[in-house]
Amino acid sequence: MKRRFEIPVGADDCFTFCNISGPPFGHPRDIIFKTRYTRLWAYDYEGNQLWTIYRPGKHSIAHQARSFDLDRDGIDEVLTGFAMVDEKGNPMWLANMDGNSAAGHMDCAKLFHQGSEYIVEKILHPAPSLSKIVLTYCNARRIAMIDGVGNLVWGISGRHFETVNVGKVRSDLFGKQIIVDIQHREDDIGDEVDIGGLWILDENGKKLTVINTNTLAVGIHKLINWFGADVESILVSANKTLYDGYGNKQAILDTPLLKGVAEKQDELTPMAFTGDMTGDGIPDIVLYNNSEALIYIYKNENGIKPYAKVNLGSGMNYSIHR
Repeated sequence: MKRRFEIPVGADDCFTFCNISGPPFGHPRDIIFKTRYTRLWAYDYEGNQLWTIYRPGKHSIAHQARSFDLDRDGIDEVLTGFAMVDEKGNPMWLANMDGNSAAGHMDCAKLFHQGSEYIVEKILHPAPSLSKIVLTYCNARRIAMIDGVGNLVWGISGRHFETVNVGKVRSDLFGKQIIVDIQHREDDIGDEVDIGGLWILDENGKKLTVINTNTLAVGIHKLINWFGADVESILVSANKTLYDGYGNKQAILDTPLLKGVAEKQDELTPMAFTGDMTGDGIPDIVLYNNSEALIYIYKNENGIKPYAKVNLGSGMNYSIHR
């Protein structure tokens, strides 16, 4: 154990590593702690409290704070939910959600595109407004894209959209796609054919594919290059299945159960993450179930090694809160 420090009561819902201290370190050393829906605290590497904020922008906070360096100054901004705050915890902007942000909280947010820089009179300027962030939010039953200064680009309502991933899952289309799962599907009974467990959208919010997982809950979905092609596969933890970007099943992961828990098989919905578990720099698959302490690790034999370094394990900021 390198260090130990106390945190406030209730600040144990989820934590996020980020870089709000800036140079000279330049990598995530600070930690954001939070309650479920109301307050966040920022601590530095030594355990000193930097700031705290209650209901930023007078809104509930997200399941997990997300950090981005949209202005490329070497210091992260923190998306707390519908409000972006700077490294001091000061609100920078409140997302313009077309009147829908008052309903509930943000479930998940992923950076779709990092805005480019531009040059004016030989001076390099960052362009946060050219960045794109995809987010989902509860109660409003909505998925939306905003730009890097909080303006709404597009939004889709009508489902309990929850976890979002961004990646290349279709070889016939230019650029990246958005993969979002739909939870609490019992709320939508009567429209099951259209609901599916996952939707695949393009950058403009156009629905490309619906994947019906034949499960009431999706659990967790992850993207992984598993077959060595130029696209990623979609792993759904609830049915332990890999899908392509057209909704076709590619593989079902074998999960032999230990003696004594086999009769509970239908009750054990595993969670999933991807990470380098073998030290070869290629992400592998891990399925696990907390209630029975079952862990399954699947070595990636055919996947392409990413250009960016993959850390051993699951990496930073992995959370079932997305």
